[in-house]
Amino acid sequence: MGNGVSKDELEKKHVVIIGGGYGGMEAAAECLSLGIPFTLIDPKEFFHHNVGALRGLVYHDEWMKQTVIGYKKTFGDKFLQGKVSNVDFENKKVFLEGSEEAVEYTDVILAVGSDGPFPGRPQSTKMEAVIEEYRAVSEEIGKANNIVIIGGGPTGVEIAGEIAEKYKTKKIAIIQSNDILGGQELTPKFQSTLKAGLENINVELHLGERVSNLDELSFGICKKQTVSTSKGNNIESDLVLKATGLRPNTSMTRKLFDPSKFDENNRLKVNDYLQIEDLDGVYAIGDCCDKTAGAGAAMAGDHGKLVASNLIREIKGQCLTVYAHRFEGVLVPIGPYGGAGVFNGWNTPAFVVSMLKGRQLFTPKYWGIMGQTQPQG
Repeated sequence: MGNGVSKDELEKKHVVIIGGGYGGMEAAAECLSLGIPFTLIDPKEFFHHNVGALRGLVYHDEWMKQTVIGYKKTFGDKFLQGKVSNVDFENKKVFLEGSEEAVEYTDVILAVGSDGPFPGRPQSTKMEAVIEEYRAVSEEIGKANNIVIIGGGPTGVEIAGEIAEKYKTKKIAIIQSNDILGGQELTPKFQSTLKAGLENINVELHLGERVSNLDELSFGICKKQTVSTSKGNNIESDLVLKATGLRPNTSMTRKLFDPSKFDENNRLKVNDYLQIEDLDGVYAIGDCCDKTAGAGAAMAGDHGKLVASNLIREIKGQCLTVYAHRFEGVLVPIGPYGGAGVFNGWNTPAFVVSMLKGRQLFTPKYWGIMGQTQPQG
């Protein structure tokens, strides 16, 4: 197998991976490469490349099909589309909604990721449906003249940059409840670069303001609306987009684990091997666990690869490898050529952000991991 483990030894394992985001997908791809028997379970029929989806929202025809990659073509019958209803940790069984049959496991990897509003996370579970979901809002963006984005984290900043790059005359405003752009303060230089980059493309910033009439607003639809803020500002808009950030997805984990298993941010507590203590063969990776850093997608992928490699080490009777962040930081593009970043405490200039992320948004990497040919834009 190329990993020094016999087929008979490998077949004693069966890994169930719950969730096919960046962590779960890379765990599955690594298991496939290493010959470890596994089943990947996800409600969607596709891997969603969220990092590229914001450009797909604006440049729909050129980009959207590049951000959805079907699981079946890569994983075949090792993929099950469905929603997990329960996990019996004692008997090592995973149950799916609408099915009486359980999937047995020797090891289970919880990779349920994060949750949040569209366009950061889509609602559709079918590939064609999600493409149309983004197309509908893309058309509304095209019709709108005054756009308000609620949230100035990475999603809000990147949406503003994509819209401003394509539509030079649209008026764009970002409302952010604190003074921090891009999701993290990191360094003063990072903040000042992001602020200057947005102001250079005429994005109006309302920092330290909360939207006071959030419940009255409609999102993703071109219609005249007034967005009111905690500072008494009334911003006229004909399109409002919600980019209020992502949070750990606890819709399943809160049902499976008692409160002692979570940290103060609702992330599952794991040890240095990404295992949940006191449970045999149970791992949590990516945004749902507490071993997180700024680079969410890259970090989640590293988690998945580490767990798979440690499964081989376990079979061999070797010491497991401890997880350690490869780097800490973030890259926040403003369109394909602008943006700001921090890498291990060092500020990254816009042209480096552009080369590393802004131009291709890591899209070829994920088509390569899935072993499929990336469609042409």
